[in-house]
Amino acid sequence: MDARRTIDHGQVCIKRITNVSDEIAIAKYLSSRELLSDSRNHCPPIFDDFVDPEDPMIIYMIMPLLRDFNDPEFGFHGEVVDCVTQLLE
Repeated sequence: MDARRTIDHGQVCIKRITNVSDEIAIAKYLSSRELLSDSRNHCPPIFDDFVDPEDPMIIYMIMPLLRDFNDPEFGFHGEVVDCVTQLLE
């Protein structure tokens, strides 16, 4: 789900996850000020998170929109190599 932040009207992505997952804890750790400044950290920052008021088992994580869903695929082989290199770091 996509939305806009009220602070700066920037596009954000809202990701729905279950609270039994460790994903939110890991994402918050990787979004810490110290780790965000590390050039090897390619994880998007987590702006906010909140529990679904109707289902406490669901958490919504707010992060920047990185790419539109219909964004074109890789255009050059070097882009694929760079992506794989970053994924394996």
